[in-house]
Amino acid sequence: MLMKKTLAVFLAVAISVPFLSACTQKEDGKAAEGTPSAQTSSQSAADGGNSLPIVNKPITIKALGAAKADTVSVAKTFSEVACFKELEKLTGIKIEWQHPPVGQEEQVVNLAVASGDMPDFIWGGINTDLLSKLANNGSIVNLKDYLDKFDSNFMKVLNKYDQAKKQALNDDGSIYAFPMMRIKEFEDGSQGWFSIYGPMIRKDWLDNLGLKEPETIDELHTVLKAFKEKDANKNGDPNDEIPFIAQKNLDFLSSAWGFFDSSADGYSYVDNGKVNLSFLSPACRDYVATMHQWYEEGLLDKDYLTTDNKAFEAMITSDKAGFYYTYNAFIVNFYNTAKDKIPGFAIKALPWSTGPAGKSYSGSRDDIAMVFSGGTVVSSKSRYIDEIVRMLDYVYSDEGTRLFNYGIENESYVMENGKPKYTDIVMKNPDGLTINQALCKYSMAVGNFSMTKDPDYFEQITFVIPPQRESHEIWSQADKSLFYPQRASFTTEETNKMTKLQNDINTYWNEIFSKMVVGVEPVENFDKHVEALKKMGADELIQIRQAAYDRYMNR
Repeated sequence: MLMKKTLAVFLAVAISVPFLSACTQKEDGKAAEGTPSAQTSSQSAADGGNSLPIVNKPITIKALGAAKADTVSVAKTFSEVACFKELEKLTGIKIEWQHPPVGQEEQVVNLAVASGDMPDFIWGGINTDLLSKLANNGSIVNLKDYLDKFDSNFMKVLNKYDQAKKQALNDDGSIYAFPMMRIKEFEDGSQGWFSIYGPMIRKDWLDNLGLKEPETIDELHTVLKAFKEKDANKNGDPNDEIPFIAQKNLDFLSSAWGFFDSSADGYSYVDNGKVNLSFLSPACRDYVATMHQWYEEGLLDKDYLTTDNKAFEAMITSDKAGFYYTYNAFIVNFYNTAKDKIPGFAIKALPWSTGPAGKSYSGSRDDIAMVFSGGTVVSSKSRYIDEIVRMLDYVYSDEGTRLFNYGIENESYVMENGKPKYTDIVMKNPDGLTINQALCKYSMAVGNFSMTKDPDYFEQITFVIPPQRESHEIWSQADKSLFYPQRASFTTEETNKMTKLQNDINTYWNEIFSKMVVGVEPVENFDKHVEALKKMGADELIQIRQAAYDRYMNR
């Protein structure tokens, strides 16, 4: 059955390329109509097996893969990456790869799709609109139809983790792309991922001023004022501190008021099963007024709307920034530099602030996103659909997960206490490769590729300095119930209505919010702008998103 929904997905890469030839052909030169004809191993996919090798007689298939810059720097093609070399050896399936230039992926795949010149499968990321288009026009197969034929590793993972299954399936139960999955079971029995984004503060500044770590919005305001007024960095200049730095957005703070104000979610959030839009929350006016107050008081960096990564990092390493929100992985970019330059430099993760909402709500969905869909699709015209599906399914097995996360045992990793541990060829590469470059020689762990990310991989690569490990433990305590599910999907009719409504509303609210924060537009006009947004179709947008949310919850 063709997919009739637009798939809401979060992808890092959208891929494309012109191909030397289309799908693998039959000897008469005509593409098969999705009927496998390869000589499979003794127990085939159709018979319910998933034995290796997948085929007794080697076959060659064609694939497109979008390679990250780190991969391009160490390998000309995925065929040179150790995990794919081993996959070919194990399955008996040789892959002829083609790779678009980095940065030109989407343009080339659109051209390939338009020309009907698709390879047997596309590995990497397919953006939301393209995935829906390919599914609806029959260009790609519903993987579920093939996964149900054998003892699928991929389906075992989904059946074990109910939230991952909800995120991976479409409303009608179909699956059109193998996704990247990241799943961790915590000691309390919950499922999710590490908390990788949240608030960070200069612990040494707090100590300099005899202040405790703030837990509420009011306490944070008091601390920021002290940072500004009392020479927190103790360099003799009471005017060089920037208490609070940010990059363009302040949405992460909105959770303290009990809603989520992010354009990435269409400014939608969920309150006890009811979908709402941030600017319609009764608490939104107070949130806007508070951000304006902090800006006027000089607590919020006056240039926050134009701050890029370089400027953000420079404010931290020059001993100017006191408080900010950051990704866990970003900490290592500045931590050692700051430690070397600033005597006594110390940072500390803070809990998500409790505000008028009365509890600590998370402003980051990263630890509840377990499935990043889009991923890898299989052409409906391929001669070897069953074989390709089984090959890709192997990547989700325990052995495949280890292979695609760690590479080759006793080369890029060794087993210690029952767990893989990267060797120095990855962590301290003798040829001067970065950790990511070294990983890309052996695995697909760098990027959002179609596989299951192993929690131990993440801990080894990301938790390299104390503040990184500590931050997860602190940030993860917040309530995560505000977020609208990114894997909710919409009918074609809903999508058509929503697209225009969402674009107009997002543009209007984003502009007005920023103007009110910096004082170009009076906060007193808040109600007027809310009425304007309602006239633009805010209530209809809520109805559409509510219907999709209800379907998602019933999966």
